[in-house]
Amino acid sequence: MDLTKKTLISIEDFYEFVDNGEEMEGLLIQNEIIENIDEKLMMKDCVFQNVTFVHCNFAGSEFTDVFFRKCDFSNNQVSDSSFYKVQLERCKLMGSNFSECYFKEVILQGVLGTYANFSDSKWVNSLIKESSFQNAYFNHSEFKKMVFQSSDFKKASFLQNKLKGIDFTTCQIGALEVGTQEIEGMQVTMAQAMGFLRLLQLDIK
Repeated sequence: MDLTKKTLISIEDFYEFVDNGEEMEGLLIQNEIIENIDEKLMMKDCVFQNVTFVHCNFAGSEFTDVFFRKCDFSNNQVSDSSFYKVQLERCKLMGSNFSECYFKEVILQGVLGTYANFSDSKWVNSLIKESSFQNAYFNHSEFKKMVFQSSDFKKASFLQNKLKGIDFTTCQIGALEVGTQEIEGMQVTMAQAMGFLRLLQLDIK
């Protein structure tokens, strides 16, 4: 990512863009704290670097070709938003609400998403890599050409999902909250499969 091709703006300029409801394009926001915003954002070809969001509600926003690096979305609202060709690298999403979001060609790498909520979301051709989503919620979500790689989903909830064909073999999925229908066709290791025996209610002698 060549930051020299982005226009660095101040926090005051950012708030002015938000207040005017303008689409933001080609901008760089870094080393800032953004707080108390309750507006939809329209962002294209922008970079957020080392930005912390506090008490924000971005529900209904649209992010296209946006790169978030070392940003903190913890405990913020981002529901019903769309992410297209977006990358989140080493970001914190703990306790954040991304329910009913649409993710296409999105990469989450090195992300900490404990207790984040992605219920009723849709994922297309996207990647979650080297991230931790312990106790996170992915209930009633749709996955198409989705890749989970070297990530921690212990105690995460995937209820009412179709996980057939999705490869979890490089991930940690201990105490994953799923039902017998969800696990049908999942790609898992033998050790991971043993953890699902409780769902089958077998009396193994």
